[in-house]
Amino acid sequence: MDTTGQQDYPADDDDNLEILRSTIRQSLTEIANDVGIGMRDAGLNFPFGLAVPNSGPSLMSMVTSDDPNDADWTRATTMVCQIVAQKLGGMHLRCRALECTMGPSGNNRIGMS
Repeated sequence: MDTTGQQDYPADDDDNLEILRSTIRQSLTEIANDVGIGMRDAGLNFPFGLAVPNSGPSLMSMVTSDDPNDADWTRATTMVCQIVAQKLGGMHLRCRALECTMGPSGNNRIGMS
């Protein structure tokens, strides 16, 4: 997975993270729809899942059960970061690659903060 193009997140305090997570949770269906449409339009044909954690430094995670090439995964995660950033008023987010292994082929996952 390519981890280039990261942007700094403005604050890491727990109260601010929970406010931002709440905003994402309220918009999660819309975010997922926007990502699905964007991925379809970009020719990115792999399944994805989105989750908002209750703790830790991430605002949201994205996962896929497939193993897309690095270029396609970077395009998809960049799209997700942009859509989530818009929902949060245009703030800068960074995507961090997180290795996740499940099953014989493994999964790709990112955390957004």
